[in-house]
Amino acid sequence: MGGTVLHTTAVGGDREVLFGLRKGLRGQVHSTFRSVINISTGQPELLSLTSASVARGPRSIRLGLDRMDHYGVERGDAVVSDGHTLCVGESLVVIVAATPVWEDLQTDGIPVAERVAQLHALLGTPHSLLGTTPFEKDVAERVRRGVASLRTGVLSRDEATTQSAAFSLAGLGIGLTPTGDDILTGAAFVATKLGGALDLVHRSVTRVVEDEPTNDLSLTALRCALRGRAVQPIEELYAWLCGANTDNPNHLVADVKAIGHTSGADLALGLLTAVRLHHESQER
Repeated sequence: MGGTVLHTTAVGGDREVLFGLRKGLRGQVHSTFRSVINISTGQPELLSLTSASVARGPRSIRLGLDRMDHYGVERGDAVVSDGHTLCVGESLVVIVAATPVWEDLQTDGIPVAERVAQLHALLGTPHSLLGTTPFEKDVAERVRRGVASLRTGVLSRDEATTQSAAFSLAGLGIGLTPTGDDILTGAAFVATKLGGALDLVHRSVTRVVEDEPTNDLSLTALRCALRGRAVQPIEELYAWLCGANTDNPNHLVADVKAIGHTSGADLALGLLTAVRLHHESQER
């Protein structure tokens, strides 16, 4: 390696990722942002190195760094791991041998109706359903139609309508993970947990992922959701809905909304939509 090389130690990581690194890894940098370096390894899901400020989640390793864009790492740089270190390009070496691991928050049970109503009041109307510019208003209208169609499909047990709704939301909007993708991610996460009528959602999102109509970041999040995995704030919010803890819901909602620019609110909208659909389908 030439030039200045930063050696740093990972402060935490997803067990699934860390276990995979033990076998060695070869890949390349997929994309770089202020707080995240995404790595492609030839597998369907990306691996992410994140700054200390990013919420822990599946397929990620957290570093004790303020930001990730100061170290000369560029798209296409080689990434190699021997199970002890992860070398990213020629300027970043991450020690991963003794990294503390995190597990998904395991939640059983059914969301409590009173808490679902409380969450609906706390979330308010997400920006994705409003919009200010003509483009944002157009996206907001399409999001509303997509969510309404998803509801119609699930409650009428109509596979074709549910699938069409999922595809109408896929890739809808702007950002690293567009609004429609975030909504589908939140809904798929709940569908994996609750099943029942929401199996329609799970199957429809699975078909979306197979067709790959959106970007790699969204597809990674969607694939994780279909396996019941999500970023920590979403898992904690869902656990609260199921009565698993008594944390202040205002704090939980604030943590969710802090994810990305609008991603957190959109994930919560998808989660809440699916939970309410489950309750409605049970009542019918």
